[in-house]
Amino acid sequence: MKGICGLVLEMFLLCILAFFATLNIPLCVLLNFVVPFLLVYLQTTQFNQKGYFTYAMAFVFLQLVPIGWSGILPLLGVMLYSLTVLSVALALYSFIYRRPQDYRAARKGMDLLARQFRLIAKGGQDMRMQKEIIEIQSSLHKLAYDGRQVAFEMQGESKLHYMFALLFQRSAYFISNFDEECGQYREEYEGILYRLADYMDRVHSSFNKVDNEELIQEATNLLNEGGKDQADAFFYIFFRNFLHLLVLILDGAARNEKPAFSTSWRHPKGFSIFQKYRQKLHLDAFEVRFALRLSIVIMVSFLISQLTNINHSYWIPLNAFLMIQPMYEDSAYRVKNRLVGTFLGCMLVFFTVSYLPGIVWHFLFATVMVTLMYCTTPGTRIQAVFSTSFALFMASITMNRAAAVELRIGYLVLAVLLVLLVNRFFFPTSLKGQFRGNVRELFRIQNSYLSILDISTQRVIDYGVTSEALTHFYLVADQVKQYLSQPVEAINVDFYRKMLDIMWKMSAEAEQMIFIVQSGEIDESKRMVLHEYIKQLQISFQNIQHINWHDQEKSNSSIEEIPEFPLEEAYLTHLMMKYVENAKGLFLLEEAHPDAVRYYVHGK
Repeated sequence: MKGICGLVLEMFLLCILAFFATLNIPLCVLLNFVVPFLLVYLQTTQFNQKGYFTYAMAFVFLQLVPIGWSGILPLLGVMLYSLTVLSVALALYSFIYRRPQDYRAARKGMDLLARQFRLIAKGGQDMRMQKEIIEIQSSLHKLAYDGRQVAFEMQGESKLHYMFALLFQRSAYFISNFDEECGQYREEYEGILYRLADYMDRVHSSFNKVDNEELIQEATNLLNEGGKDQADAFFYIFFRNFLHLLVLILDGAARNEKPAFSTSWRHPKGFSIFQKYRQKLHLDAFEVRFALRLSIVIMVSFLISQLTNINHSYWIPLNAFLMIQPMYEDSAYRVKNRLVGTFLGCMLVFFTVSYLPGIVWHFLFATVMVTLMYCTTPGTRIQAVFSTSFALFMASITMNRAAAVELRIGYLVLAVLLVLLVNRFFFPTSLKGQFRGNVRELFRIQNSYLSILDISTQRVIDYGVTSEALTHFYLVADQVKQYLSQPVEAINVDFYRKMLDIMWKMSAEAEQMIFIVQSGEIDESKRMVLHEYIKQLQISFQNIQHINWHDQEKSNSSIEEIPEFPLEEAYLTHLMMKYVENAKGLFLLEEAHPDAVRYYVHGK
């Protein structure tokens, strides 16, 4: 209900702003630049690129036919009626078709874990299932991110999705390292692995949002029975942490609607939502670049329409808005389809409507066209055919059909030229550029993990910081994978896949180290030692990265100068040594592929 009320208020505000934008040239220029910019900047992200579209479409379409002061009350009345019908329909739909969250992806992940535990108990492992677990983990991070975007912080369902993702990440990391760390003790762990697999089967089938007490009690029994005397063993630390996290999930699912669990994982103290938006207010940000392009296109197209004030000139901003897209490739696709579909639609109307026997058949034709227009995929050629046919029919009621066709094509060509010029010369964003930016962002995220770990040695940090960093990594990595799956140019796909695999391991290790430090498992004196070690590690990594990224003389001695880990905590030592080993592997991978480094750093 809260969402519907917000939608109604926002639409009324956009309706009023659109009305004022039609009154005179200064307001047209000002509002058609500022409003689209704010809609994109506030509603759109790199991972939700169409968040602006519904609101921007309402703002643009409400300007297409200026009504003047005499029409403001009827306009508001129509808007009120339309939004009332929409609100009632949405409320009824949510009431009738309300589906409880069944955690389908998480259940599938639990089933895969049970099968993987049985396989490693027998001495085997299924890499296909391992890959599927990681894919499920990424999808859960996306769900957690979507929930956070709505509330600006992680709470309720978003927290559960994130905790499930964390469970699968730690499990996939454990399985990938099992042979190396536990292979020689496989017979010792065989029985408990089978028990854990059987337990996961029961969680998969019995997990619910009402009462998970039996499953929680069974997990507690498993914790009490296994690994009491082997607190430092790789297997038993995973076993204990896995069950503790699963208990939190089971308890949280049953308390999801209660205030105790709905408490957010907030941003750090002193952080405001305005600070978040201020941080991305720079010309390299995806949101800013597209917001500027969209604003320029809408402002110029409406300015042309108002200055010329010729028949049906609103077709210029209409076509321009539908063709301008966040990515250059998507926009070029829309332009091509719009051109082809418009020409076909013009031919259909010109050679068909004149043969229809009467006015009833004419309106039947228009009804069929507009119905099919809303039934087809937006942006396709066939959708452009139907929209053009409907628009030309409506225009031909008041003007000559041939003149309507000429205007439709002429305005379309003008809109195409405007969109192509803005996409080419004003803050362009392309899949290629985004890919290079994403790869650089992945390295920045890896550096940020060490910074978060360093901060965690000195004070308690808000869990929202860690969860946001980890979720951000998976969202960026997912976009890189999507680009690699359909490469538009010759790039070293093998290099980037190996890079992603290493970074995934580093992220899993960093998260677990942060968890150990924050949980208070090491005392204050050891925290200070760890703090000094991390500082040395950051300097070593920065030196190596500086050499690789700036094409300076390669020096393996820089890698060898990474200091030895000074603490004796077995599992923390294991994680840090693995982290350092993977970091070395990442830098060596870069040294072996200098062309790939030059590509994502310098674009060459």
